[in-house]
Amino acid sequence: AFTLGQMADLEVEANKAQGLQARVKQLQGELEEARLSLLELMQVTGERMSDHLEAKAQMEAQHIEDIDAERALVLEVNHMRMQETESQRALMLEMSQMHEGNKEILKREMSQDHMHQMQQAHEEVEAQQALVLEMSHLHMQEKEAVKHRHMQEMETLKGEISQTN
Repeated sequence: AFTLGQMADLEVEANKAQGLQARVKQLQGELEEARLSLLELMQVTGERMSDHLEAKAQMEAQHIEDIDAERALVLEVNHMRMQETESQRALMLEMSQMHEGNKEILKREMSQDHMHQMQQAHEEVEAQQALVLEMSHLHMQEKEAVKHRHMQEMETLKGEISQTN
């Protein structure tokens, strides 16, 4: 049998216990809300990170495509220049052969009086050939300079690719 004082003490303790239980339930609810908010925040952050990585991958792929296109263009320009040089060589050979043929015809057809005029024409043709050869030499030097510049550009592009990767 409890006394009234003891009963009152027990009732106070029981009220405290009920208050603590209510506070524990409240804290558990707040903890669950915080956990759900954290999960939602982690999901949104993951989606944003995924979007960011996808955009970065697309930019890198585009950069690689641009470099490949530049390389293809450089190769095409070099190929065209080589074809142009070959055409010039063939033209010079043909002109030289025609000149030699014309010289033979002129020698047979012209009299001694015209030999002096032929010699002058021959000298003019030789001067023209020398000019054509000089122009060809200058073109070859220009081609080498362009080739050197393209090689430097390719090295620069390789460096940029290495830095990108």
